Amino acid sequence: MKSVSVNILNPKELFENLSAMRESLSTYQQFLELQRAQTIKQQFREFTESMGISASPEQIESLYESFDSIVSSLDTENELSLQDKILNTLESPFIIQVLSLKTAARESEMRRMTQHLSEFIRKVPATGDDSQFLHDLLATSLDTLAEQAEFQRDHGSSDTYNQAWLANLREQAETLFKR
Repeated sequence: MKSVSVNILNPKELFENLSAMRESLSTYQQFLELQRAQTIKQQFREFTESMGISASPEQIESLYESFDSIVSSLDTENELSLQDKILNTLESPFIIQVLSLKTAARESEMRRMTQHLSEFIRKVPATGDDSQFLHDLLATSLDTLAEQAEFQRDHGSSDTYNQAWLANLREQAETLFKR
């Protein structure tokens, strides 16, 4: 019969090994977070280019910051319901800014922009399964709202098409969630 030799570490060596492993894991986690942030920024640049957004670097940075706050709110666990997260996102500065950048946009263009925004949100890397679910749910909700939007602009109103479209999306979302 063959004997098996087991090398037992003393507690001090074990602690040192575990500490080194923890440090390595921490460094790797920071690397992954940095890669995720860079990926999101690159996707954001591609999104703004594909939407035809021509703005100053300061405006793009402001737009990115408002977008980042949406992603953070979706990725952060809090007591808001799914409906509230989606409604808050529809009222966020990012959505308002993106859908207001094309001042001459009409219904078909607003619908296309909303669907494009939905696709972009779906592709943004999430921090975990729960937040990915929220990204997908928000993207699907935006897509559904854009498809089902019955756009009616009051011609006596001072609202632009963009403002009327956003108001219509909010109304439809509130109606959808009351069911």
